[in-house]
Amino acid sequence: MVSGVYDLDGSDTLPKIRRLIEIAVMDTLGLENSIARSRTLAYLAMVALKLCEAGEFDQRLESLELAARPRLPGPPDANSR
Repeated sequence: MVSGVYDLDGSDTLPKIRRLIEIAVMDTLGLENSIARSRTLAYLAMVALKLCEAGEFDQRLESLELAARPRLPGPPDANSR
């Protein structure tokens, strides 16, 4: 099966989409040098950049959600500083 050859198990998470883009880049790099190849590589680079931005946004949002969680009363925890 093709997904096994490419070590690809869907495209429903950021790491899986990142893997899909890596595969597309590697396959495109293997093509003969042409304007179409260069355009495809430029497009894939833009997609990869957006994916990185989405990953950073996701991490920042997760940190903010963690910081905004209500604190339970009790002794101060050294890890909560």
